[in-house]
Amino acid sequence: MERVDAGLKLGAYAEYVATKECKTGLKPTNLPFEKAAVVPLVGLTALQGLQKGEVLKEGATVLILGGSGGNGICAIQIAKAHGAKVYTTCSGKNVDFVKSLGADEVIDYTANDWSEVLKGKGLDSVFDTVGQDGTAEKAAGVVKDNGKIMAIMGGCKEPLPRGITFQFFLTDSKNVADLDTLKTLVEANKLSLPVQETFPLERIPDAFKVSMSGKVVGKVCIKVS
Repeated sequence: MERVDAGLKLGAYAEYVATKECKTGLKPTNLPFEKAAVVPLVGLTALQGLQKGEVLKEGATVLILGGSGGNGICAIQIAKAHGAKVYTTCSGKNVDFVKSLGADEVIDYTANDWSEVLKGKGLDSVFDTVGQDGTAEKAAGVVKDNGKIMAIMGGCKEPLPRGITFQFFLTDSKNVADLDTLKTLVEANKLSLPVQETFPLERIPDAFKVSMSGKVVGKVCIKVS
């Protein structure tokens, strides 16, 4: 698996890219290139969010918002691989799929308000991959005292009660050790990511349209050949 150092290149799709050997990791031996290519970004984001939430351990409890998106799919599997109990949200049509990833409780956000379903649950952490307004304040009602809310989108407008902390974070794409952790999980069949659709390089605009539809389960892949 290979990703581009943000300090070297930004915002490009190409047949080739120059990077440093120390900034790359080996592809999992049990994945074809297309499936391996979609793992690094969302996999690193999920792994690092759970690390920051301190829930990668036996018996930890975490709510993952957005369980059917790429980040959520990875986060559910990574958390379960480390022995955590996972609560997550998705739309009704994706409930069965998300359950198949190992989530302990799946909440259909189109039918129920997750903040009411889990109110007072005292979870260790919430990992927000959706970023809707007011999520941090709602999440404060489901985490324990001094619990952690990690987010890759959105923010927090007010100080949170009971020592609860909110952190917006960006993925550390330079962390090769984390990339190797993902490889280990994939090769142990504890982490997989569906590719909903694959596009050739010349159809990148179409790929963006599908990706921005908000209806992708898993990832969209660009194939360079």
